[in-house]
Amino acid sequence: MPTARKTKKLATKAEREIATSLGGRLTFNSGAGDEKGDSRVAQRFSVEGGQRVETVPIPMRIENKTTTRSLYRLHVRDWWKLRVAAGKAGENPLFHARTSCTDRLRVTDVIVMTKDFYVNVLSSRYGVCPEVSEEGKTTNLGREITLRRFVLQSPEFGSYDLCAMPWDRELSELIRSLNT
Repeated sequence: MPTARKTKKLATKAEREIATSLGGRLTFNSGAGDEKGDSRVAQRFSVEGGQRVETVPIPMRIENKTTTRSLYRLHVRDWWKLRVAAGKAGENPLFHARTSCTDRLRVTDVIVMTKDFYVNVLSSRYGVCPEVSEEGKTTNLGREITLRRFVLQSPEFGSYDLCAMPWDRELSELIRSLNT
């Protein structure tokens, strides 16, 4: 069983990898202060011909979770916190979970996004968004993940139509290319 120090090191490494792969930056102290979320790809502007032009059309707020278990359970409360922080800044929330089963040394990266983000940004490359496969307060993210759609909902935090898919280099390069 890994120590707390080793787990923190693995989590920091995952945060840095995701932030740099998307062209973003880590937030101070993993978002423990005013700037919530582990990393951000902030909206940027430039002036061209006297007009203000967006240079990063898809701003994102990313929350990362790392576990040594083979599954990560995403709760509606976790998504709600990320969505509120991202919404205040006009950013798209992305939730990244890195799971690993230490006996097999297999690492799995999963990304969760809103259905609208998937449809508007990724569907042209990855196909039509599937039908909702489950509804509830939680969902498990882990090794056997394929592109799937689910709804997280509760009376307290609302209802969210989400998509999850494996995170890989091709996906990060696609998203990053849309922001350059």
